[in-house]
Amino acid sequence: MFVIYDGQNGGTVELLDDVLVIRRKGLTSLLNHGLKGDKRIPYESITSVQFKEAGFTTGYIQFGVAGGKESRAGVGAAVKDENTVLFIKKTASEFRQLRDLVEQRSIAARRGPPQATSSNGIADELRALAELRSAGILTDTEFQEQKSKLLSRPL
Repeated sequence: MFVIYDGQNGGTVELLDDVLVIRRKGLTSLLNHGLKGDKRIPYESITSVQFKEAGFTTGYIQFGVAGGKESRAGVGAAVKDENTVLFIKKTASEFRQLRDLVEQRSIAARRGPPQATSSNGIADELRALAELRSAGILTDTEFQEQKSKLLSRPL
């Protein structure tokens, strides 16, 4: 499963099952970011998501990563930051959704799959996995893998 969010100045964010991919295309991206290629960030490496609403100026979403330096100088610096994608007011609601999904997936990735404590807890854990799948945090494949692990454990 993947979802693509198109930002401004040639930046896009693609959500894959286990990583977020920032892609750059076009002349503006070339001038601001050079020929760096795609940036893949595993969800468990994302430590923060900074979000600036679009208003009179362009909005942006910035992904903080463990050991990385975040730009804190506003939109002007965000244009050149490799972990930032700009967006306009028209697409702000999509980027708010992106923010929420990335935060959920990064928390889930750092926690790992739920662990059963007893045979009585398996039903509760299956419900929790189903909720994570419904919220888009787990893919159908991840859900099936975790469900199989739960059901194959000795009681």
